[in-house]
Amino acid sequence: MKKTIISAFFIIIFSALKAQIPTVKTSTVGLEKNYQNFSSKKETVIQKEIIKLGDFKDLHFQKIVLKDLSDDSSLSVLGIMTLSETFDNISRKTITLEKDEVEKLINALEKIQRNPSSKPENDTKYKYTTKSGIETGSNYHAEVKTWEYYLKLPATFYSQNEIQFSQNGLAELIKFLKTAHQKL
Repeated sequence: MKKTIISAFFIIIFSALKAQIPTVKTSTVGLEKNYQNFSSKKETVIQKEIIKLGDFKDLHFQKIVLKDLSDDSSLSVLGIMTLSETFDNISRKTITLEKDEVEKLINALEKIQRNPSSKPENDTKYKYTTKSGIETGSNYHAEVKTWEYYLKLPATFYSQNEIQFSQNGLAELIKFLKTAHQKL
């Protein structure tokens, strides 16, 4: 009888202590907004849909939609695909930008676009780099009094992937990115 009472006493005490210890829940809020985390989920089926949006120079723009079939959550990103070729190898590389990153890129390009009205006395450069490593900017060459614009994708060991364009090309790229941003 004593053993039963003591056992019951310990069960009640441990139950009370366990109830007071806060349980730690892993939070996935915000993590699933990230393309890399979403696309590498374990133990779930992920559907990937690629919708072609168009091309600018040698860049192929795509809307990439990922859908988790277990909970019906989804994520859309802008994909920028390039093709690189060496003597022995042809490679495709896709860089992804989330919607907020596309918006920041558009804003940066619009700021860069406003600079040609100024004609500095010296060579001047502007640059902006996204979280994904895409660099864009402009260079002013004082001797010839011209602006040059560029977009450079993260370098690989065999290709720099730099694209140069004019002021009209910059306006075309901004317009294209705005359209793509609306479709995300």
